[in-house]
Amino acid sequence: MPTLVPTTEAEFPAFLEAAIESYAKDDVASGRWNASDAPALAREETQRLLPQNEATAENYLFVLHDSELKAHVGYLWFGTLARGAKKVAYLYQLYVNAQLRRRGYGRQAMHAFEKEALKRRHEALALNVFATNAGARRLYEAVGYSASSIVMHKELPPRDA
Repeated sequence: MPTLVPTTEAEFPAFLEAAIESYAKDDVASGRWNASDAPALAREETQRLLPQNEATAENYLFVLHDSELKAHVGYLWFGTLARGAKKVAYLYQLYVNAQLRRRGYGRQAMHAFEKEALKRRHEALALNVFATNAGARRLYEAVGYSASSIVMHKELPPRDA
């Protein structure tokens, strides 16, 4: 079972690159961004959300560490949002290394996330998942999440068609 270990200053660059790559890929797949702009847009957005890197207030960055493998298997990042009077733990990033996916790390990380949120006195959990990420959607539904809104998208034909 992975444990959540706070990300250190030395580990932050690897976390940042994994977060940016994953975010850019999901935004391209969803049709929100084009492939050429996505890396820069993902970097800009991530750096806006984490202006003090791993030390940004009300943000919690973790390495997923598997003690049996004696290795880091991914990352988890959540922040605190105010939604009305509620203190909400918002999951920005759950990343499991590609070669280790489908082994239960995601589900275990989600349970650890919930424990961390409770420890910090959050009252609810929230996240965004792109419709194109079927595996993540199944995971989140399996651990008790349900849709609170749905954004829909339709591509239009090129003008010269």
